Formats: sequence, structure tokens, C-alpha cells
Amino acid sequence: LSAVAQFFQNAKLGTEALVQHKVQALREARVTYVDGRPFHGYWRIRESLKSASAASTRGGYQDFNFPLAEIAPFVERFANMTGVVVGGADFIWQEAEPNVGVEP
Repeated sequence: LSAVAQFFQNAKLGTEALVQHKVQALREARVTYVDGRPFHGYWRIRESLKSASAASTRGGYQDFNFPLAEIAPFVERFANMTGVVVGGADFIWQEAEPNVGVEP
């Protein structure tokens, strides 16, 4: 919490921040959708759990063999809950080989 307090001490008045728990995971899904239906997705895969990022400049890589049909119900639910019908979302599971048919 001290890092959050420090952030707001130095931030401009009215600045917002989203604070979340860091999830240790080898894979995350990046999905783009229109009208709540996914049309493109890929895995972002970290080199190891010790890697801070799945970015290719940090040893991560992408896998475009992605099960869009299986994640579609969660993408639709996300779009409906947020009211954002066109967009992109990241989904993350802690398992090394996640089952995208199970809610992240």
C-alpha cells in the first residue's frame, strides 16, 4: 500500500489508478472482438515464471494457434458487463496449459 500512497502523492489531482494483484502465469490470452464476438486471439507466453513480461523483447513469444470458439462465451460476457462491444481484452490463467473453456 505504500507504493499506492506514493503514487497519489505525486499524481495530479483527479488521477485514477487501477490496482490489481499480480498473477504469476506462463500464458495470457489477448483477444480482439467486435459486437462481443472474438475475431482474433493469440497466446502471449513468458519465457519463465521469473520473467516479468511476455514481451518478445523480454524472451516471451506469441502463439497464434488460439481456440477462439472456446473463449467466445467469456468474451461476450465481458463485452456485456462492460458495455464495450468493440475492443480487446487480456485473459489470464495460472495454469501452464489453461483450459479456456473454464472461466479465467
